[in-house]
Amino acid sequence: MTTLTLEGFDNWAATSDGNGKGWTFAVNSGSFNLATGRFGGQCINTGQGVCTLSKTLSSAQTTLYFGVALRIHAASIDGTNQGMLFAAYSSGGVEFFIRLTSGAMSTYNNAFSPTSNTITGFQDPVGNWTYIEAEITFATSATGTLKVWQDGLLIYSSTTQQTASSGSGFTSFAFGCPQSDVSGNTGSSIDDIYLSNSTHFGPIRVATVHPTADNTGQQWTPSSGTTNYNLVNAAVQNGGSTYVSAATANDTDLYSMGTIPSGSSYGVPYCVQPVICVQGSGNTLTTKISSGGTVYQSGSVNCPSAYQMVAPTLYDTNPNGSVAWTTSSVNSLLVGMENGNP
Repeated sequence: MTTLTLEGFDNWAATSDGNGKGWTFAVNSGSFNLATGRFGGQCINTGQGVCTLSKTLSSAQTTLYFGVALRIHAASIDGTNQGMLFAAYSSGGVEFFIRLTSGAMSTYNNAFSPTSNTITGFQDPVGNWTYIEAEITFATSATGTLKVWQDGLLIYSSTTQQTASSGSGFTSFAFGCPQSDVSGNTGSSIDDIYLSNSTHFGPIRVATVHPTADNTGQQWTPSSGTTNYNLVNAAVQNGGSTYVSAATANDTDLYSMGTIPSGSSYGVPYCVQPVICVQGSGNTLTTKISSGGTVYQSGSVNCPSAYQMVAPTLYDTNPNGSVAWTTSSVNSLLVGMENGNP
């Protein structure tokens, strides 16, 4: 199982924070902004405009599973392609997309010579959050799979879809906030995104937790005071107004983390490690987690020349035994970083 993207937007200070995590924002009209999210925290919100956020995949994928929480603010959605919720691209361009039009959902396969499918089971959730998921396989003939779920319920399934015109796989993808065509309304919001190449998760929540205490033997230097964790636990990234720094290779900090919110189901086996690099062109670091007393680390991460969020490390399973995550194993993690070259 491989998770390609997991995003909840909670620790973003501005939509530009997505740049360091690989997101590209396209705003043809209107604008994106951050707003109160599905479970508090934050979400991406749009008004009357054509706005998408996209990513390039590290390698072509023949199967994609995606999920996204969606809230429609108004009872009418524009009847043009501006209602796009999700799109998948090959080297030749857009191949597949899901669109909302005046409360109805449709999918367009093989977008160069499109075939439209009306998702008759879709329930328009005006004013409320709903969770939309789909499975799409890449097929240049009518042998592809297309499945759509809403709030965990399978509402469409077909194995005779031509989802592409050419190429060997999907190379990038995009999420959009379907806009409103009602003057004065604020379009829609999206939250709690995932993308996988092998697993349909069901509705998920991307919960954000922050450091709560220093582990013993901290080696990074606080920008003020004598404790480190409270300088790196801002609810949203603060551009380096508080920080810890390291001048020696292999210096390491590990922190106890907050517990995941109670009263929710955590069947999705992931731990995400977001990082904000200390500025300095050419610097590197590795992210670390300690599970069951054993420390595991990511590959080297290049630091940007200014304070910026960078791509997180995704752990599909608990590396201590390669077993599924549990609430207790996530809550007992230590999380931190090691300086590469200062």
